[in-house]
Amino acid sequence: MRFVVRNNGAVTRPAPVPGLGFECDKFSREAFKAHFEAYSGKLISKSQPRKSATAGGWTMIHIDSWEMGAQNWTQNLRQEFRRRRGYDLLPYYPVYAGRIVGSPQESERFLWDLRPTSSELIVENHAEKFKELGRQHGFTLSIEPYDMNPAADFDLGAVADVPMGEFWSDGFGFNSAFSVIEATCIGHVLGRPVIAAESFTALPQEAWKKYPGNMKDQTDWAFCQGLNRLIFYTFVHNPLDERLKPGMTMGPYSVHWDRGQTWWSMVRPYHDYVARCQFMLTQGRPVADILYLTPEGAPLVFRPAPGAMDGTDFLPDKRQHAFDSCSPAALIRLVRAEKGKIVFPGGVSYRLMVLPAMEAVTAELLAGNGLNGSSKASLGRQTASPSPPTASTNRAILCFPQG
Repeated sequence: MRFVVRNNGAVTRPAPVPGLGFECDKFSREAFKAHFEAYSGKLISKSQPRKSATAGGWTMIHIDSWEMGAQNWTQNLRQEFRRRRGYDLLPYYPVYAGRIVGSPQESERFLWDLRPTSSELIVENHAEKFKELGRQHGFTLSIEPYDMNPAADFDLGAVADVPMGEFWSDGFGFNSAFSVIEATCIGHVLGRPVIAAESFTALPQEAWKKYPGNMKDQTDWAFCQGLNRLIFYTFVHNPLDERLKPGMTMGPYSVHWDRGQTWWSMVRPYHDYVARCQFMLTQGRPVADILYLTPEGAPLVFRPAPGAMDGTDFLPDKRQHAFDSCSPAALIRLVRAEKGKIVFPGGVSYRLMVLPAMEAVTAELLAGNGLNGSSKASLGRQTASPSPPTASTNRAILCFPQG
C-alpha cells in the first residue's frame, strides 16, 4: 500500500473573505507559533495592549468551540508516537484506511493509542503553546474545549485560566448544556475562580424576539449550574451613526445585544443584577458530594449518568446531589485522600467517586492515583490493559477513599 499526506481542506469559518484560509496544524508548536505571529501578532503590534488586567483594553485571548473536525497527521507524528507510546506506527498505517493489521483487537489497541496521542499533541502544542505565547503579552486564556474536537474535553479545557461552556437561547438552537457542566467541572476541580459561557446563542429564528424579561429564567439557570461570567453572543462592535438602527449585527445569528435594541435604555437593572450575581458567585468554594471519573482515552465528552439530571434539554438541573467530573490525568496528578474525602489542591473535596464502567484500565491509572486502600482494590479488579474508549454515560463502581 502507498500512503501520502495532504491538506484536509479545512478552512476558517465563519469569516469574511479576507479572513478565509486553511486551518493551521494543531499538532505542531512550530506551525502554531507561525500562525500566532501572522495573525494575533499583527493585532498585538498594532494595538499595543496594556499589560495590567485592571487597566482595561485587551487582556485575554480565546479558543472557541472546535467545530472543525479532526486531523490525524503532522510532519513528525511518527517520531512523536514512538516517543509517547513506545513503538513504531508505520506497520499500522493500513488501519488508517480501515484495514485490519494482525487482528481486530490489535488494530483497536493501535487506534486506542493513536487517539490519546492526538489529544496530547493538541493540548501541548496548540492550547499550551497559545497560553505560553499569550503570557508574553500579559494575556490570560479562555477555552471552549468541546464540539467534535479530537482531544479529551476536560484535559483541553484544563489549560485555560477561564474554562468556558456554551448555551443557546431556550427554543432557538442546539442543546449544548453538557458543555456548561464540563466547564463548571473543570473550574471546580482545578480551582478556577471564573467559569464562563458563550451565552444565549441563537439561530435566525430568534429574529429579535429575546429581551431581558424572557431571558431571566435562563440567566438564573446558568448561575445555578455554576457559571459566573456570561459572554453574550453577540455584543457586536457598532461604529455606525445612531440614526442607523439597529446597526451592525453578527448576520442573522445570535441574540442581539447592543445599543441598537429598542429596550436598551431600560437594560441597566438587568445588567446590575447579572454583575452582582457574577461577583458573588466567584467568592468561596463550590460544594459537591460526588465526583465522576471520566474514562481514559480520547476523544472524550463528559455527560452525567442517566438519572443524575432532570428538567428540560435546554435547562437541565442536577437532581438531589451536586457533582463534578475529572479526567484520569487530573486524578493522577492532583488528587489525594484526606479524612475520608477525595481532595484537590484548590480546596474542593468529594465524599464519593463514581468510576466509569470499563472493562480495562491502564497500569498508569492503577499505580498513579493518590487514593489508597479499598479504592485501589476496586480499580485493581479490572484488567490492567487499554481497550477502545467507551461512552462516559454508563457508570458502575462506587469508590470510597481511605484517609
